[in-house]
Amino acid sequence: MREVDPDEFKKRLAEKIAASSAPPIPTPPPAQEWSDEVLLPDLTDTKLTDADKQLDEFIARIDIIDAYIKWCGKMTPIPGGKREGIKISCPKPDHRDEHPSAWINLDKQIWTCGTCGFEGGDIHDIAAYSFGYPVPGYKEGELFHKLREQMAESFGFHIKKVAGGKITWTDQPPISPQPPQLHIVKEETKPESTPEVVDEDGGTVSEMWAGDDDDDDELVIYPSIDWKRMIPEDTFLYEYLKACSNDDAPEEYHFWHGLMALGLVCGRKVTLDDTQPVFGNLMVCILGATGTGKSRSRRHLNQVLRESAPYHEDGTRTTGVKIIPVPSSGEYLVNQFAYEGKDPSSGKTSLGFQPVTGIVDFDEMSALLARANRQGSTLKTTIMALADANHEVKIGGLQRGDFIASQPFCSITASTQPKAVRNMLNRHDTSSGFLNRWIFAGGQQKQIEVIGGTRSGISIDLSRAIEELKHVRGWGAMERSVRMDDDAYDAYVKFFRAVVEPAKTKDQTDLIKRIDLITKKLMLLLTINLRRESVPLSVVEVVIELFDYVLECYGILNSNIGVTLMQDVMTEIQRHIIRHQQRTKRGASARDIAKYTKRRNYSLEQIKKALDVMTALDIIELDKPTGPTVGRPSVRYRVVSGE
Repeated sequence: MREVDPDEFKKRLAEKIAASSAPPIPTPPPAQEWSDEVLLPDLTDTKLTDADKQLDEFIARIDIIDAYIKWCGKMTPIPGGKREGIKISCPKPDHRDEHPSAWINLDKQIWTCGTCGFEGGDIHDIAAYSFGYPVPGYKEGELFHKLREQMAESFGFHIKKVAGGKITWTDQPPISPQPPQLHIVKEETKPESTPEVVDEDGGTVSEMWAGDDDDDDELVIYPSIDWKRMIPEDTFLYEYLKACSNDDAPEEYHFWHGLMALGLVCGRKVTLDDTQPVFGNLMVCILGATGTGKSRSRRHLNQVLRESAPYHEDGTRTTGVKIIPVPSSGEYLVNQFAYEGKDPSSGKTSLGFQPVTGIVDFDEMSALLARANRQGSTLKTTIMALADANHEVKIGGLQRGDFIASQPFCSITASTQPKAVRNMLNRHDTSSGFLNRWIFAGGQQKQIEVIGGTRSGISIDLSRAIEELKHVRGWGAMERSVRMDDDAYDAYVKFFRAVVEPAKTKDQTDLIKRIDLITKKLMLLLTINLRRESVPLSVVEVVIELFDYVLECYGILNSNIGVTLMQDVMTEIQRHIIRHQQRTKRGASARDIAKYTKRRNYSLEQIKKALDVMTALDIIELDKPTGPTVGRPSVRYRVVSGE
């Protein structure tokens, strides 16, 4: 055996330990140091107006972490008290970076990716990737100024051209000035070991946590779509689903995203022949638990749209599909679909407002409803007008003037967990017509990939799908009114009379009042996929199969909507009292109930009123203590026995 030198052994051991631990964050070479001169074009020769100065001041307050979360969103950066070396996935859209190799410097407000050869940038580059601008080409000419306007507008800053200049305003609270607050994600978790401290009610602190995660055991069975049998090969939808089904998100998510892509590349030019022409725009809310790929699945849709129908404005009109970030208000949303063309000979004479085709991603339905439910918000009515493909959507006022979207074509995506609907919706939302304009799409969950990278078995090649979608876009460039073949018409009328019409008549929820319109949109989109000018019988047969799927998804939604907020509160209280009784063999105190329902954000007044109503209706009763008590006995409630 070779004799080992102790000093050499210690050196090798130290090297092995260092190699097995997380590598230190590399420092970019000095020559690649990012500076304002590198990141920003030279604007010193430009005379800035007051509106431009306000725009610059607003953008200067956008923190790079806020920018990353809003415009990239691959992960949530967690500074953890650090000012530099904050790990993120690379903002570049062509770099999946599942094992984050980029980092943010808060002091310099820049990001750098070690895997990409120390490439990096600032908030402008992140925004440029999101809005589809060329990088670094966006810094040339008018592109840079236009990008900065879009950046500010996505955070609630508005710019409107008026006679003699521009006016600006914001409809959101101003962004916090630098230095930014740390974006630390704090998760509420049940302590591993909670001391059994007796409270004044005779309960324990650990009991207060009981039931916090009760909702996690709710099992939702989602319907499935057998797309391989339904969709013909050598079509865009088939190629898109074949590629996307390789990932670990439910295939039903990709099915609806694929349909949205078909409608978007044709816009208002291709419609289904009806008394009121039917357009192919969709509002789709993906249903699923956390981690099932709701947001990830949307990225494939963005990719095929960017490569098949990139958005472009040439001064006179727009082409392609505009990818619109989360709107903060109805005014902002209409403004994104408002484009005034100018006569190219003069550059000043107006050609009127031109059509814009776009897709809006609200990501979380809760975020949409939080904005829409603010007092004075016009977001819901604006979304409904865009969903109905109105010839003109107009919004404004005396001070700001009018925003006019002429012939807009808008599709919208969002996502939610079914159980989260209880906190967001009640029957008023269904009767108002807002919910029945949406398609709610769930799907059967796949096994989630544990580790990706070089070990990943997931390979998404959308090149064939992109080519097919380009063919669809070319086919849909002409005005087409799609009619129905005779046998298809006869089959649909029979199906409508026997199934659709009775379902609408029996519906007491108002959720499926527009389900016949959904079936017509499906017929149109599936026919566009075939690039045919008439609906064949085979398409109607597919729509008939999809009808049950749509109904089941509405049923999942309906089971989680309360008739009123009070009934929601009462249902939750009853559920938690029963579980408390089963665990402790005694009733639940008001304090227990407040703890159990804290995630619902009910007010104490709502809880008190619900307890009074439930007691009066003999749903619950006071649980009288047995045996000796010390001090004032606690008031407890138990569910009245049904015996």
